[in-house]
Amino acid sequence: MGPNYKNIIRKDEEEMTVTREEMVRRLSEKSGYYMKDVRTLLQCMDEVVFDALCDATLDDDVQVQIVTGIKCGCKILESRERVDPRNQKPIIVGETAKPFAKFSQDYRLKLQEAYDNKNG
Repeated sequence: MGPNYKNIIRKDEEEMTVTREEMVRRLSEKSGYYMKDVRTLLQCMDEVVFDALCDATLDDDVQVQIVTGIKCGCKILESRERVDPRNQKPIIVGETAKPFAKFSQDYRLKLQEAYDNKNG
């Protein structure tokens, strides 16, 4: 008997999270590759994406196309003055790495169409 997948898709009250192990299973089934190989590929992808995002500078944002229609990126925000919420005194915040994700217009329209077809 195969592994127990009952906790692989977590359903909270407001969201459903497809876990990494569930993604490995789905990709393995769809591609015909062994799950072990898919896990290795995803681990390498994590490292490559992280290394690319670490190349962001104040002058240059970095974006990585994860899959068609989805990009993630990182921008560096300059040092700036903020207000400490504990005592309302001004403080200087150093440079900050800010990650972000972008979805293409085509991807968003395709997703909306799939939702409408499923629920319409």
